[in-house]
Amino acid sequence: MMGILVTGFFSLIGLVSMAVPWVGVVAAYFVALLNPQSVWHWHFEDFRPALFVTLPLLVGVVILGLRGRLHWQALKSSRAAFIAILLLSCVSSALFAPYADATHETAIQGKWYILEITSKIVLLMAVASLCVAEIRPLRVVGWMVAGISVFLVYWANAAYLAVGWVFRLAGPSTPGGSGPYFDENNFSAFFVASLPFVWYMAFTLKQPVLRAALWLVVPFGWHAMFLTGSRGGLLGMVAVLGLIVLRSGQRRYGVLLIAAFVGAFVWQAGDTMKERTATIDDYREDDSASDRIVAWVAATRMMIANPLTGVGPGAFVKAFPAYSEGVVIQAHNTYFQIGAEYGPIAAIALLSAIASSLIVLYRRGAVLQRLPDSPDTRLLRAVND
Repeated sequence: MMGILVTGFFSLIGLVSMAVPWVGVVAAYFVALLNPQSVWHWHFEDFRPALFVTLPLLVGVVILGLRGRLHWQALKSSRAAFIAILLLSCVSSALFAPYADATHETAIQGKWYILEITSKIVLLMAVASLCVAEIRPLRVVGWMVAGISVFLVYWANAAYLAVGWVFRLAGPSTPGGSGPYFDENNFSAFFVASLPFVWYMAFTLKQPVLRAALWLVVPFGWHAMFLTGSRGGLLGMVAVLGLIVLRSGQRRYGVLLIAAFVGAFVWQAGDTMKERTATIDDYREDDSASDRIVAWVAATRMMIANPLTGVGPGAFVKAFPAYSEGVVIQAHNTYFQIGAEYGPIAAIALLSAIASSLIVLYRRGAVLQRLPDSPDTRLLRAVND
């Protein structure tokens, strides 16, 4: 019965997406971020929600294009150009890199899978840019991310409080161990990226009680991040809090936020998180950290030796022994790994896309602060921040 309801729901979303493509864009990001087939795998066995959403969405985009209502100017930006260079680098690496056809027992995925996923990410970004040019989709996206964050904060805390999980906590995954959050660091990174949506979207609420209730989720989100035991997640969360304080018009909120985070860490971080945190500033005494330094050196050598193609998508561990005598591991750093696998041009393109986005967001934020206060302005400020 539930399978029929799931199929019917996503079929309905697909039909709506053909008429209103931005609905399909939101649904596609919803599926990507929540990954319901991992959370409720018993209801999604052999069902691909992304396919039910994406194919009708592309039909809707074609229809919108025939009506002359696509926003092509959205793709005429430096950010879009940098992302295009990143994708072309991935294609070039898959075709011409020296280790592109190599396999290794520790490789996560093959080159064609990586190229497929990268292409889907870029395609969805392009479609979203073409279709979304009004406030309503932004409002839905803002609340969608905040809502998914609230749910996964609940999921993580329930795993600890109700199930009694005592190890480093990974996110929901299928019985086969797949899903975007099967790795603790990935799960931690989700909270780093999503909790700011919870914090800022609360400012758009008029009712103080609802605003306070949403803010109450934030410390539980910190606890969820502590449960992952991720040092990178901890550093990311500290950076996010620092940015919120610097950009806050009322600094007392920011100062209280940092004080609350310190208190939460002391009270609720747990032995695993605290022990791993103690080694952040002394990587020589931590095998995990020192091995990563060796991996970054190896990645640098790969980039120097293969400046145009890298060693190949997913081929980092296979190429590793040719460039280092250290323990073979993944780079555990997005920029080093992409630079090593796709080539340094790809790493520069990724960094440039991020920098360009931050510059645009900063400039738009300054403009929004000067606009008269209104519900729409508060929404735009929240999403921008």
